Amino acid sequence: SSRTKLPSAHGEDLMTSPPKQANCLSVQGYVHKAQAWASKHGINQPLVNEHLKRPQEPTLSSAAGPSPTAGLKQPLEDSLE
Repeated sequence: SSRTKLPSAHGEDLMTSPPKQANCLSVQGYVHKAQAWASKHGINQPLVNEHLKRPQEPTLSSAAGPSPTAGLKQPLEDSLE
């Protein structure tokens, strides 16, 4: 049952914002929320998982290109695990 209240399901600006890692108590909790958010919006790419499993390097973020996880990039807060 996909309820679409938004005019465009692919318009990233119209989506609810993805969960921020800084708002979660643990990486696991963040991944769980991010996966729930992704499935809610029909995003099946493991962008968040790859982001968390690798070391936080500036080159990785820019190499990823524009994606629904663009709003999650917080280099200073991400390193506080």
